Amino acid sequence: MNARARLIAVLLALLLPGVGLAYWNAYALSDRGSFDTTAIGQRLGGRVIGRVDIWGPEIVDVIRPDKYLLRRYDEAGSPSIWTYVGFYLGVGQLGAGAHDPALCYPAQGWEVIDSRAIELSLEDGSKVRAQLMRALRDGQQQLVLYWIQPAYRQPSAWAQEQILRIADALTGHDQYAFVRLSTPYGVDLSSQEQLVKFATALAPRVQTAVRSATPGGS
Repeated sequence: MNARARLIAVLLALLLPGVGLAYWNAYALSDRGSFDTTAIGQRLGGRVIGRVDIWGPEIVDVIRPDKYLLRRYDEAGSPSIWTYVGFYLGVGQLGAGAHDPALCYPAQGWEVIDSRAIELSLEDGSKVRAQLMRALRDGQQQLVLYWIQPAYRQPSAWAQEQILRIADALTGHDQYAFVRLSTPYGVDLSSQEQLVKFATALAPRVQTAVRSATPGGS
C-alpha cells in the first residue's frame, strides 16, 4: 500500500463513524422524498423504448434501490441497449446495493475479457468517468458501460470518490444513481460508438433525476 492509499484509509477510518452519526441525526427519521425519473424520457439519443422489465422481489432485495428503471432502448439498424438505473438515498444504501459488474458478471457465468476507464464528454463541457467492460458467455460478447452518478458533481477517480462521498453525506447530498448499459458486441463493429453516444445523452438526464430527491428539490 503506497503513502497516498494509507492516507485515504486513515481518513476514512476517522471520518466514517462521524458520517454515520450525522446521517442518522439528519436523515434517518425524516422523509427525504423519492426520485422523479420522468427526466430520463421515452426517447433518448435517437432511440426509443422497446421494452420495460420489472425485477422480482428476490432481486430487488439484493440490489436494494430506492427506485429503479430497467429498459431496452432500440434504434433501427443498431443493436439494442439495455439500460438499468438504480437510485439510492444514502451512501450506505449505495454501498450495499450497487454491485460492480466486474464482480457480479463472473458470478453469472460471464468471463471478463477486458475492462478500462473511459471519460464521457458531455455537451456542457463536463466529463463523466465511467468503466467500459467486455464480457463473454456461451460464445456471445457483451459491452457493459457503467458508473455511479452523484447529485451535484460528476464522478471522480476511485480514490478521490471515497472522500467526496463522505463530503456528500455531510452536506446532505448523498443521492446517487448506479447506471449500467449493455449491448451485444461483435454483431456491429460500431457497438462501442453507439453505447458511448447513448451514455452521453443519458448522463445529464440521470443527474437531473438524482437531484430531484435532494431536500428542497433541485
